[in-house]
Amino acid sequence: MNEGAIEKAGLRVDAAEQAYNEICALESDGKFDFMKFARLWSQYLSAWKGVYTVLEQGAKGSAESEAWFEAAKQARIADPILNYLYHARNADEHGLKRVVGFTTGTQVFELDQPATGFEKLQIERNRITGQFTASVDGSPIRMIASSGPGFALEPVHKRNGRQVGPPLYSGDQYDFLTPRRAAEMGLEHIRNIIEAAAALV
Repeated sequence: MNEGAIEKAGLRVDAAEQAYNEICALESDGKFDFMKFARLWSQYLSAWKGVYTVLEQGAKGSAESEAWFEAAKQARIADPILNYLYHARNADEHGLKRVVGFTTGTQVFELDQPATGFEKLQIERNRITGQFTASVDGSPIRMIASSGPGFALEPVHKRNGRQVGPPLYSGDQYDFLTPRRAAEMGLEHIRNIIEAAAALV
């Protein structure tokens, strides 16, 4: 692995981390400045993918490094969140549609049995507690996750036209994949991948 690639990839991580920190600050102020957020998200995606671009170039000429990078690339493709970030950057760079949006909130309900068809889906919100309850044809169903208003990831399209949607949850527990959470997980990944690449110098 070329030592200069490690240094340059580190600069990309710094840029991604700066965009992430600004996204966190923007969300904390509660103003929901969408245009500023969209700019920061674009900066984050560009820097994040840049780590892969630099390391791919740095691996060339070394069979060990090239094999390592190919394995890292396949691991990225297999991970739904990393794969989404990769294609979101391409869509942001080369497409015309937004890769982020705004949501007023989302709820996820779980059925005990798969629903093959139903007549009535009813969702109610308790005005005092704010809790949601739901039923299908009178049988209660459980709400297993909810999120409030905020910035949201949008489905993106690969160059072949196939859609890649943001994963609904991460890990074993339902966790709405907000842009902030996706960026946090992406940062952790690129830090780890640079550490592994540095061992090949």
